[in-house]
Amino acid sequence: MSIHSNQDPNQDPYGYGGYSGGYSSPSQNQSSSQDPYGGYANQETGGQQQQQQQQQRVYQPPRSVTARHQAYTSSASGMSGRKAAVWSYALGPFSGIYFLLKERTNQFVRFAAAQSTVFSLSVLIIYLILTLIPSIPVLGFLLGPFLACVTPLFLGVSALLWILLMFTSYRGSQFRIPFLADFAERLAGRRR
Repeated sequence: MSIHSNQDPNQDPYGYGGYSGGYSSPSQNQSSSQDPYGGYANQETGGQQQQQQQQQRVYQPPRSVTARHQAYTSSASGMSGRKAAVWSYALGPFSGIYFLLKERTNQFVRFAAAQSTVFSLSVLIIYLILTLIPSIPVLGFLLGPFLACVTPLFLGVSALLWILLMFTSYRGSQFRIPFLADFAERLAGRRR
C-alpha cells in the first residue's frame, strides 16, 4: 500500500491509533482553538514569568569555588594565596596571627590563618594540660603512666594534621578541622 502524495507521512495510514496528527510547531498549537492539553498559551506566559524571575536572581557561585579562585590570586603580602596560606600554618600561632592581621581581602588566606591560630593554640593548651597533670600529687600518680603514652601519640597526630593542613593549602583547597573550623570562620569574619 502506498501513501498518497497529499497525505501527511507522519499520520498513521492504517488508522491503528498510533501516532496521528503529524508534527505541529508551537506556533501552530497556539493558533489552534482546540488545544487538547488545555492552556498551552497559559504555559507560555508562565514560562515568560519564570524567565523574568530567573533573570532577577543573581548567581552566586558556591563558597568552594570562590575559595579556590582566591587561592590563586595574590594576597596582601604579595604572595599568592596558596603560599600565604602555607606560611600562615608554618610557624603556628605566630604566623597565623600575623597573616590574620595583615590579610584583609583574601578569604582563603584569612581562613587558613584563623584555623592555624585556633589549631596551634588548641594543641599548645592540650599539651600544657597533659604535661601539668603528672605534677598534681594523687592524680599524677594515677594517670602518669597513661599520660606518658598519650602525650607522644597526641603530638604525633597533631604533627600529621599540621602537615596535612599545609599540603592542602598548597594545593589550593581547604581542609576543615571538625569543631575548630567553625570557630576559625567566625574569627576570620566569614559567615557560613
